[in-house]
Amino acid sequence: MKKIYEGVFLLVVILSAVSYAQVTFPYVIQNNDSTVNLGFSLYGLADVNHDGYRDLVISAISSGLLSGKVFVHSGKDFSRLYTFIYRLAGENYGLACVDANQDEYPDIVIPCRDSSEYIAVHSGKDGSLIYQKEVTTRITSINSISDFNGDGIDEILIGGMRSSLVLSGKDGTQIHDLATPL
Repeated sequence: MKKIYEGVFLLVVILSAVSYAQVTFPYVIQNNDSTVNLGFSLYGLADVNHDGYRDLVISAISSGLLSGKVFVHSGKDFSRLYTFIYRLAGENYGLACVDANQDEYPDIVIPCRDSSEYIAVHSGKDGSLIYQKEVTTRITSINSISDFNGDGIDEILIGGMRSSLVLSGKDGTQIHDLATPL
């Protein structure tokens, strides 16, 4: 059994090396603001502008108290599509996408913190704010999961300090606290 795993690993490494050798990457996204740590988190989440390329979402923590920005760049030419300014939760433990408004464009879910923890959901189509929703735990991670409540919209999974939550992707309403058995 060990030889099979070694063979699979070697094949993956070789294929990865071949594919990387063929890639040219002519784009550089530069940070001209010395107070922002650009690239703190990078995500190739989804094709938010429907041009056929997965777009790049970059969180940037500022030197100010838990402040920061989230930049969305086109996966096609790396031009900036949107900039969102928030006090990011923690060290920005991730980003997620759901189609909250059911317009067939992935919407961007950003974990935030002011006097409380909350999520901000922005339209992938035009960048507008769809909703903000306070959560009852300190956000340590965030992701999207399959539709849990049957409304046809993927849900938002929040990993927290005290509990983990399943929130409705449609409006952020808490569906379940995973500290409590189903």
